[in-house]
Amino acid sequence: MLNRFERVMTVTAFLAIAALFVFGQNPAPLGPYANLGWQITTLATQTPTLTANQMIGEVITTFAGATTMTTDTAANICALFPQVGGSNQNSAAGFAYDWYVKSAAGNTNVIPTAGAGVTIVGLGTNAASTVRHWKVVLNTCPVPGTILPTAAVTMHSLETSTF
Repeated sequence: MLNRFERVMTVTAFLAIAALFVFGQNPAPLGPYANLGWQITTLATQTPTLTANQMIGEVITTFAGATTMTTDTAANICALFPQVGGSNQNSAAGFAYDWYVKSAAGNTNVIPTAGAGVTIVGLGTNAASTVRHWKVVLNTCPVPGTILPTAAVTMHSLETSTF
């Protein structure tokens, strides 16, 4: 038979565990590097150099002619994720996120060009009224506060869809 103290502790432990199940669940599990959030950027110029912050979420182009956009540098993209920088060459290997480029109706083409340390893989041009899906892979990122190892990012062009 349990004494009064043991009964109180048993009930307290049960309530604490029950509270974790009821209140402690995260309905949208986060990845190992947390949630990137979502940002929608409508380009203000037809030949922009994007900032790293514009390269999360979605970029929308609305110009009548072709849009040529240059990505930010690999170092600046890596700076968005200081937790993946490390002292070995494979510190960021495998970290990737999705990015989308939307070409509004009437925009003839969106043509990406790579910033320093960025490699574009695959056909990256958007036709009018399409959304292109990109997988941005951080291959290597410098240790935060340093420039080594040299930042390298690959942008893989995936599918497009129409709207």
